[in-house]
Amino acid sequence: MKVSIVIATWAVLILPSLAIAQSKRWILEGSDLARIEKELPARGGTKVRDLGHSRGLVVNLSSGAVSELKRKHADLVATEDIELSINDGASAETLARASGAATTQPAQRIPWGLTRINARVANAVTKGAGVKVCVVDTGVDKTHPDLQGNVVGGRNYVIAKGKIDPAGYNDDNGHGSHVAGTIAALDNAIGTVGVAPEAKLYVVKALNARGSGYLSDIAEAVLQCVSVGSHVINMSLGADQDPNLDTPLRRAVESASAAGVVVVVAAGNEGASIAMKVPAGFPSTIAVAATDSSDRFASWSNYGLNAGDFSAPGVSIYSTWKSAGYNTISGTSMASPHMAGVVALKIASKSLGFKAFDLGRPLSTQGDGLIDALATVQYQP
Repeated sequence: MKVSIVIATWAVLILPSLAIAQSKRWILEGSDLARIEKELPARGGTKVRDLGHSRGLVVNLSSGAVSELKRKHADLVATEDIELSINDGASAETLARASGAATTQPAQRIPWGLTRINARVANAVTKGAGVKVCVVDTGVDKTHPDLQGNVVGGRNYVIAKGKIDPAGYNDDNGHGSHVAGTIAALDNAIGTVGVAPEAKLYVVKALNARGSGYLSDIAEAVLQCVSVGSHVINMSLGADQDPNLDTPLRRAVESASAAGVVVVVAAGNEGASIAMKVPAGFPSTIAVAATDSSDRFASWSNYGLNAGDFSAPGVSIYSTWKSAGYNTISGTSMASPHMAGVVALKIASKSLGFKAFDLGRPLSTQGDGLIDALATVQYQP
């Protein structure tokens, strides 16, 4: 099964009337934000928070009130702040929860995905030392014995009880820890090992314990990754939105790319085109589709890949989990960190570019092919 990142509408109960059902979360940008903030109570709205990395407000407000504000403030730009969620279902990954902290750690085993993309032999050339990979997800198990040696810090953007604890980036879901392990689990005697086991992990929690989060939080997370000097960003998440819209998330990703940061993202699991998906549809990202151990394209993996996009293992992937555990799950969420790990190896080896196996499929389903870690790090001047 697989991870499906789907759209949910957040209706916030702020008015004792039918307007309750109409209230949405919005991103407001413009020159009169201070005045607009003062007007919110009179219009039945509430401020959620400021956008820290860019000029803007996140508010709960009805569509009608937003229209009134736009008529009054000529340069106001209002974008609905879409909520995305990792949900179980017919097209979703079963995210089995660990029963508790492991008392003993299993012996290390090599996930089939690392073998298939030649990551273990590539590690004889480089293990990704000196490269920082930023994981935007549900956080990470900070004390996991297979991860903590590579986690160098993090930040939280999830609001809990009306506040944000910046240091509260511990993983209370499991998804983020799984992604982090595929990228850079330690090469030791226990559990598993990552594609780039000496790369450092910076973790930004933008999804909560249910696997839900807002696009404004994702945008802030991307800019935070850039601000701490990340070389690679992995986002195993996505939502339905026109990627051509001028939004904080698109601008954040473009800013990261302009700064030289490689942004790797999951293609998504709806069996649909990435043409109307974000961030997979952004031209400045590397979108990654999922394959199984027989190199078959996963039926649920999104398509519409372009040159510069790739495929990677995403079915039955074994990796780290919350509560010092391990789990085997599936999805393009699992394919993306394989690619992010290879990007770290490429940077560390000063390779000229990426190399991949041609699986004989159309560009739209395989991209430039199944990523080959060994050929990539050996691609030298």
